[in-house]
Amino acid sequence: MTTKKKRDYPTSCTSVTTVIGAMLAKPALVFWGYRKGCEAVGAEVLSLVDAERPISRSDVELAIEIAKDKRVHERLRDAAADAGTLAHSLIEAHIAGETFSIEGAEPAALAKAERAFTKWLRWFVSSGAEVVCSEHAMVNETVGLAGTLDAVVMIGGRRIIADWKTGKDAYDDVILQVAGYEALWVADTAQAFPIDGALVVNVPVEADNPIKIYEITREQLDVGRVVFASMLHHHKQIKSGLLKLAKVKS
Repeated sequence: MTTKKKRDYPTSCTSVTTVIGAMLAKPALVFWGYRKGCEAVGAEVLSLVDAERPISRSDVELAIEIAKDKRVHERLRDAAADAGTLAHSLIEAHIAGETFSIEGAEPAALAKAERAFTKWLRWFVSSGAEVVCSEHAMVNETVGLAGTLDAVVMIGGRRIIADWKTGKDAYDDVILQVAGYEALWVADTAQAFPIDGALVVNVPVEADNPIKIYEITREQLDVGRVVFASMLHHHKQIKSGLLKLAKVKS
């Protein structure tokens, strides 16, 4: 099965997504895990009782333990990630003109991935986008940063960084992610191919969620690069141990 592989970056470099993940909280992800956990507990409660008696506290406590033991929210998270990874692979294969192998793919995850891919393909054809590069890995050992952007495309004569998202929605921190990629791109291309803006194409794997297109302006990229540079510096200082408290013997 073709999968989107993690790049082997030099140990001296930190990836763009690692910096953002370490420096920014993910409240939406926390809430998603909480909601899925509550749903799992509710399902276990219903399976433990019948309509002949009211639900007791012990029923709820037992249901919580069962749900925790099953690690329901983790399995749901991983299943969503698998579908998203497959969707990225389908997109990557289409751009490269390659045949995507579905061998070993879970049917449920594959169905979701194909759903997301269909949404993406409709947008791609209608947009008239011409792909400059896809899955472009970049490394800048001078600043200790690495990353792989999904694509750079030409649309209407403008050179655009394109980022594919397969979750329920895209969030504001993607501006910083794309800004980090642009900083790498500028160094990687020696400023020969300037970026005019960016697009985030959100193609959810879930059936009920429609495709959403978000534009990131040149101004947002400029501000995003300044903010991301500060985050990268802060992340380096944390990793170095300079911002750790030193306990004094009493």
